[in-house]
Amino acid sequence: MIASMPRVLFLVASVTTLALALPTAMAASRSRQIHLRFYMHDITSGPGQTAVQLVKGTGPAHPFMSGAHFGDTTVIDDALTEG
Repeated sequence: MIASMPRVLFLVASVTTLALALPTAMAASRSRQIHLRFYMHDITSGPGQTAVQLVKGTGPAHPFMSGAHFGDTTVIDDALTEG
């Protein structure tokens, strides 16, 4: 009986390891990649304004957006939609 104890212990350890690893492996095989796209629209002036500049940046001017500088800090309150 004592000679078979290592075999029983090995069998119990093997079954436990397989029982714990199998659900994880099955869940990983069912996962898939999902792409989500979200859109928001800022209104920076006028009625219904949804963006307010809090800090005017001291960095260089943005080459494509007139009046914008590196370091500008803006707070937004936009509706986020899925598209």
